[in-house]
Amino acid sequence: MNIVGGAPPQSRALFDLLESVCLDARGREKVSDLALAVSAHGLSDADGAALGATGARLGVYRALVRNNLARVLFRVLERSRELVNAHHDDLFDDTVVRFLNDGGPRSARLRDVPGEFTLFAGATWRQNASLPAWPHELTTLELARFQAMVCEDDEAVGDAPELHLQSRFVAAKASQLHRFTYSVLSALEGSDLAPAEAETYVAVCRDDAFTVHAFALTAAEHTLVSALMSGTPLGDAVAQLTVTGTNAAAHLEDAARLLSRLSAAGLFSLRR
Repeated sequence: MNIVGGAPPQSRALFDLLESVCLDARGREKVSDLALAVSAHGLSDADGAALGATGARLGVYRALVRNNLARVLFRVLERSRELVNAHHDDLFDDTVVRFLNDGGPRSARLRDVPGEFTLFAGATWRQNASLPAWPHELTTLELARFQAMVCEDDEAVGDAPELHLQSRFVAAKASQLHRFTYSVLSALEGSDLAPAEAETYVAVCRDDAFTVHAFALTAAEHTLVSALMSGTPLGDAVAQLTVTGTNAAAHLEDAARLLSRLSAAGLFSLRR
């Protein structure tokens, strides 16, 4: 966790030591043998003496930092933690410990910690060939909901222009579009069963009242929305569905109803 910034060299060495004490698998050993740790990090005798005078408080500081970071993850990814632990022998909590022991987050902003953990968990869990993809997919979806909640506002766009075949859409900053191989949306919404293997498309967004939505989409709707979010004009996006033989949103009227619903939920807006 980068807390150094532009600190002078001696301060950086001190911060490096404190970071390794808190976010290192051997942090407890460094607390126990502080003289060796002070020497290894090139601290002055004065800093070493000051740290030594803290006694057991350095160990308490380590526990506080780790517990606070874990608490952020447990709160933001609460549903993922509950299901992954229940179906895979406390795998989520074990991975949090590994994450912290591996150096923890690199960002100084707490709101970035869940994203860094999700990347770490995905890379870690993929190494286990017997582990299904849904733990990481569920964590990714729950993270997307959190990111939509804390995302900065979009600039005001005024009244929406008239909808026509050449209309283009602008995705909101809080919007995300996901394709999963397991039914993780039902798990996020309350099912205690392990998610079944099923192609699942989800749009995550935040409306003007700061309510976060996670919508299930059909394959056709996902294709349409994905094209529009990439800047394809409405008429061309609908025509692509017709060419590929996908009929769920082939008619402009059907597409307009879908887009009206998603626009009201804050997924995107018409470009002026």
